[in-house]
Amino acid sequence: MKAADFTSSEVASYYRTRFPDLKQAGPEWRGPCPVHQGDDANFAVNPENGLAYCHSQCGRGWSILQLEQEVSGRPWKECRQEINSIVGRPIRGPAKLREVATYDYTDATGEFLFQVVRYEPKTFRQRRRVVRMDGTSAGISWEYNIKGISRVLYRLPKVAAADQVLVVEGEKDVESLERLGFVATCNPGGACNHAGKWLKNYTESLEGKRVVILPDNDTPGQKHADIVIQAIRHRVKELRVVRIPVGKDSSDWIAGGGTREAIDEAILQAGIIAGQDVANDGSTASAPPGSSPSPAVPAIPQIQVNDRPFRTICQDGFDALKSSNTPPQLFVRACRIACIEATELGRPFIADCDETKLRHYLAQAADFYELSARGVRKEVPPPLDVAKNIQARNPASWGFPVLEAVVEAPTLRSDGTVLAQPGYDAASRLYLVPSPGLEDIDVPEQPCRDHVEVALDVIRDAIGDFPFVDQSSYANAVGAMVTSVCRHIISGPVPLALFDATTQGTGKTLLAEVIAIILTGRAAELSSAPNDPEEWRKQLTSILIEAPPLVILDNVTTTLDSGDLAKVITGEMHRDRVLGKSQTVSVPVRCSWIATGNNLQLGGDMARRCYWIRMDAGCSDPFRRTGFKHERLKEYLLEHRRDLLIAMLTLARAWFAAGQPKSTVPPVGSFERWTEVVAGILEYAKVEGFLANSERLFEQSDIERTDWETFLEAIEDAFQGAAFTIAELWERLNEKTYEELVRQSVLTDRAEELRNALPIDLTRWMDREGQFKQRLGVAFNSRRGRRFGKRQMRVERSSGDAHGKVARWKVVADA
Repeated sequence: MKAADFTSSEVASYYRTRFPDLKQAGPEWRGPCPVHQGDDANFAVNPENGLAYCHSQCGRGWSILQLEQEVSGRPWKECRQEINSIVGRPIRGPAKLREVATYDYTDATGEFLFQVVRYEPKTFRQRRRVVRMDGTSAGISWEYNIKGISRVLYRLPKVAAADQVLVVEGEKDVESLERLGFVATCNPGGACNHAGKWLKNYTESLEGKRVVILPDNDTPGQKHADIVIQAIRHRVKELRVVRIPVGKDSSDWIAGGGTREAIDEAILQAGIIAGQDVANDGSTASAPPGSSPSPAVPAIPQIQVNDRPFRTICQDGFDALKSSNTPPQLFVRACRIACIEATELGRPFIADCDETKLRHYLAQAADFYELSARGVRKEVPPPLDVAKNIQARNPASWGFPVLEAVVEAPTLRSDGTVLAQPGYDAASRLYLVPSPGLEDIDVPEQPCRDHVEVALDVIRDAIGDFPFVDQSSYANAVGAMVTSVCRHIISGPVPLALFDATTQGTGKTLLAEVIAIILTGRAAELSSAPNDPEEWRKQLTSILIEAPPLVILDNVTTTLDSGDLAKVITGEMHRDRVLGKSQTVSVPVRCSWIATGNNLQLGGDMARRCYWIRMDAGCSDPFRRTGFKHERLKEYLLEHRRDLLIAMLTLARAWFAAGQPKSTVPPVGSFERWTEVVAGILEYAKVEGFLANSERLFEQSDIERTDWETFLEAIEDAFQGAAFTIAELWERLNEKTYEELVRQSVLTDRAEELRNALPIDLTRWMDREGQFKQRLGVAFNSRRGRRFGKRQMRVERSSGDAHGKVARWKVVADA
């Protein structure tokens, strides 16, 4: 069929009937595209020949016949007959149209609006009454288009008065059901092949009613049912769908013996799939007695995101988010919304809930939609601005539970009770994600001495092959295990455990992995110790944001001296700028700390922040040793992880049950609560020697004290107690004399002595004068007034140089 087959009046009649929303726009008609069901006027029609074109998503054109096929999905012959009936042409072919039924559509008061005519062969036309201007009855005729007339549901007055309404596809089915005493209805025009065909007023007519949909047993019928369900599911009181058991439609079912009782039983058995009475758990408030369990979809809030105040939309989204947060999935941590995620290997960690993730949770909490001017509902994702608005609120107003850490093994609360129930624990602010086999862990409520001895045997069996140099190192190793497992009963900071060995292969990293496996059931996640202060800051911030239970700095090869590390070890909160973002974050420090290395050296103020576990295998190649009790220690630990956890918790529980007796170990500055808890647990269990090697740690590991004492003595000798500048010290370090024997300049003895006394962290800058002077000035400033050695040697600003532009320094000693 070509465009020229239709006259301009026939083109107008077709488009007025099928697409009444088209408006005159210059020489063409414009409106929403009926194919992709858009809302903008991107669909254009040529009034002369009927050719249409979509300038938006479709990007193509159609003739009238092609458009009818595209929209209706029917064969071209049926489409051609439909077009001919609309424009008033006789049906081509041998068959003549014969009128077999008429169906009057009225408004809610019963006033006639339009009529649908059914013909044989099966086709339908819509028409309205036209009265001649003289008003005589003889002047009444029919016009086969209903442009400008409100489209309504069939049998609207009965629908308005009914409590239960059956929705079918055609007027014949409506009348068949009416003969059995039902109130039924349909929309004009047959099955909806797109959402725009089901009008807003159809939904309003069914609002608050009990609706039953009986779709035809074909693809168009199913699509029609889906469109109607989507449109009314949240507006009706309850919604059911009944499948036709016999024939194609309701009329076939009834003709095949379907009775009122059979249909009533089918409705009852169908169950409620949606509606205002559906509760959050999927149950209904008024389920009929004896009915089967309803397969209803849980009702969640419906939030319209257009044509409403933004503050109202945001508040609705926030309320839905809070209501759905049971059990908790969203938390508050460091004044930010947080959630718990897991790596591909299953390790849980705390993650910031950014806008993208928050939209995910909003999508689970509510359905968001837009409503067009025609009342067509369109599902949309949660608006990004709503997520941003929620994040911008005062953290105190969020109302989400506060989260401190995620733990993967049962632990103790601060009152000594065992946390073994998976999920969020409000008392401890911890989230427990236990590994398989740890869900029902059993720790004695009142452990006796036998319980404690058995627990110590289990621990000794696991770490007995490690070559600890003395009882103190063994006790400190057990203390490190207790610290990690019972970290959350220690309200303050905990020191860094130094796993130190004489040579590589002794087992220091393996000992750290023992603790990691007990805590997480996985191999340890090892970090390196950066050399650059800025890298220290970035690494520590990234680690603490994820809140791991254990941080292991493995194979430290340089002097362990970091101001940022010292800060987080003694601090309870860490504040820093988020990597890659112009914002800061403040996170709690609730992890345990371990560093491993060979002959570890400590700088700055690190020595007092550490406790020492020293190992010596007594051979040059300890990695070649054999004869261990557990040749595959990691496999043994994984198999006996439950027993080891119970052993550690039993020791702690016994101390709590005994009334938390005080230990004889002096409290360590900044770690008083840690000393009280760990020393108390070990002393009550009769594990001796905890922290007994602390003095030796200070003497052997803090190389900085010895270096700076020697350096200050050399400076004192070089300047004989006089004040000096950094530039003058640089000159003394590079002082040279001409050596006749070798015929070249060489360093003087005084310069050699000064160079030999330089601290190791300054020697590497000697070939760069500017950086050396800068770092030496920083070193003097950071150590000003700090005392070294028996003579209490220290560097001070010269008293006569308070306002000088160039700093002058002086070495001072008490004797």
